[in-house]
Amino acid sequence: MASKTVTRMLTDEQALDYQEWFDNAKTLRTLTSELEAISLAIVEEDPRSIRRPGGRKPTPTS
Repeated sequence: MASKTVTRMLTDEQALDYQEWFDNAKTLRTLTSELEAISLAIVEEDPRSIRRPGGRKPTPTS
């Protein structure tokens, strides 16, 4: 199933068992986003960085 969301219903017991995984995934997404922002800020501040014509900042790609 390429790139399609599949919904799964969990029992209360499963939800409790997997909650730590869900929390860890959320933390990982937050940390990754913060790391990306810090990395982009470092590159922006580097005087060796080449600027795009018109002053537009490059958009991050995923």
